[in-house]
Amino acid sequence: MQKGKSQPNISSKEENSSNGEQKEVKQINAQVKGYTFEESVKEAELIARVKINSTGGEVGGNLPKTIFDSTVQEIYKGKNSLKGKGSIIILQAGTDEVVVNNIEPFQKGDELLLFLNEARNKDNTYWILGEYSNYYEVKDNEIVKKNFASESLKDISKEVKKKEFSIQGLNKEVEKVQQHFEKDTFIIELKKEIKKQQ
Repeated sequence: MQKGKSQPNISSKEENSSNGEQKEVKQINAQVKGYTFEESVKEAELIARVKINSTGGEVGGNLPKTIFDSTVQEIYKGKNSLKGKGSIIILQAGTDEVVVNNIEPFQKGDELLLFLNEARNKDNTYWILGEYSNYYEVKDNEIVKKNFASESLKDISKEVKKKEFSIQGLNKEVEKVQQHFEKDTFIIELKKEIKKQQ
């Protein structure tokens, strides 16, 4: 994983749209600051399990983002910033027309554990600390770190495996390393780290 400010490197591919026309899909390879698990816990203003409800549009700029409306299922850190369970807006790098670092966009119904910071000048809107390096998917009794394996969490992980994905619009397979945890074991470790840093 690369560290530093976001420095986009843009390339583009064409894709057939539903009406048969060629649609240009841009690919951005950006340097995004990575965080260890311990740094993520320390730096995040809000750590929560959320469910993605819908897409609420896009935000342009050097690193375009998709806006997702989501429901907070559980808060592990930052209860004061939310004042209980409710809805929040999450910004994820990438759009339908711009794929960032070969990362697939969130989908309606996804349940995720995310490390978040509040976006400045935007009520109830959060960006993901470390972007794709901090996506944890919640599946039944399992939590899957979607991209990269965390060295500091290796003792509690069930397995680390490579998985191939097909990213819509890129017409290619992308290999990713995913780290799997038993849900209860991961949550215990998370709560222990939050308490340790208080």
